[in-house]
Parts: sequence; C-alpha cells; structure tokens
Amino acid sequence: RTLKHKNEIPARIVKKLDAELHSYKYKGQVYKRVKQLLEDEHIKVIIHDNDIQKASRKCVNSQVQGSAAELTKIALLKVFNNPEWNAIGGRILVPVHDEFIAEVPMDNWKRGGEILSQLMSEAGSFLPFTISCDVTTTLRWYGLSYPCIYTEPDVSDDLSSDLPADKISWIQYHLFELEYDLPKFKNPDGKKLEGDAALGVNGIWSDELSNAINDYMQRYQITKEQFVEHIKNKVVYDLQI
Repeated sequence: RTLKHKNEIPARIVKKLDAELHSYKYKGQVYKRVKQLLEDEHIKVIIHDNDIQKASRKCVNSQVQGSAAELTKIALLKVFNNPEWNAIGGRILVPVHDEFIAEVPMDNWKRGGEILSQLMSEAGSFLPFTISCDVTTTLRWYGLSYPCIYTEPDVSDDLSSDLPADKISWIQYHLFELEYDLPKFKNPDGKKLEGDAALGVNGIWSDELSNAINDYMQRYQITKEQFVEHIKNKVVYDLQI
C-alpha cells in the first residue's frame, strides 16, 4: 500500500497508518478504512495487492504455459514422424493448448491412445522427472468415454424400471450420445454431480427416460426387441437403419 504524496504527510502519521492498515485481518476492513481516510482526512491510499497478485501470477504462469507449449511442439513432431501412428491411420486434428485432438480408425482406438500417451510423455524425457499423459477416447466431440463401460441389456429384458442400474446406465449412455436430454438427480449427500451422472447417465429410471426410449422407437419405427441392437449400431457406427 502506498500513500499518495507521502513526503507531504508527517512521518509519524505515515508510520501510524502503515501499522494500522497492516493490522487488519480482512480486506474489507482495509478498503473501508481507505475510503474513510480519503473522505474525512483527504489522505489517498493506493492499494497494490491486485497488481502484485497479477504480476506474480503472470510470472509463474508464463513459465508453466511456456514450458507446456514447448513440450507440446516436441510431442507434435514425435507423433507426426512416428511410423506406427501413421500406419494405423492416426491423424492430429488440432492442438488445444497442451492437448491434442486426434482421430484413428475405430479398430485402432486402443493402440492409437497408447501411442499418443507414450509419445507425449517422451516429449519430456530430458526433464529430471517423468511426466505422464492421460488419453480419453470418445466416438465424437463432447461424447462419453468409449467403449461403454455399462452392461448391455439382453434382447429379452423388459425396458422398464425393473432393469438393473448398470443396464439402465447403458441405455442412458447411448441416448446421451444421440443428444437426448436426460434428467439429473441430486446426490443424497448433497455433493456436486460428477462424471457421467452429471450428464444424466445415473442408472435411475424415470418418466423422461421412458419417453426418450419411446421417441427413439417411433422415430426409427422399431420394436422394443429391436431397440438395444438398433441404438448400439446407431451410436457406434451411425448406421442409417
């Protein structure tokens, strides 16, 4: 904090104000006192806290972001020149900060992810510590993680609330991938929804889910017995059937 025209204010006043302002525990108390000084005693106090915080953040952030940018460029060259990546049909679509959005033929999704993770980690091989890279595989941008981790219903299963939660989640997973809006239910403990549950894939049967299933069957003129196989092919292969 700085007193404007500090040299024109008696040293004892400067010392007293400095001690007073540093004694406050909360910022609100400081701002209130600064306002009072300006209005009542015409003493203007300039607070540099925000400027210092911004400068500190930029100093640290520039090193972090700059280093990440260099590593990403090294990784990009490694991926571009990797024979196996090119052989399996891998392709970088766009770099996003320190990430890559890439695509590979569906049959090579697992190996493609392994190659990406390995090469991006190797980009930091010169560092005195190891780094790792997580890869998320989806069928489409903003899609859920592929392959589906939930249990596929049997053809004989009744599409109703009698289904186990894991099979209900399978249906919700595929409906979400086709842009159906699914209901979200609050956690009993009040905690924020996370993961697939935050998108409506929660294993809970609802009227909205039943309506979405009926809408899908009507749209494609299929029966309940055909639903599971049809929506699976629709999501994975986008078959117009």
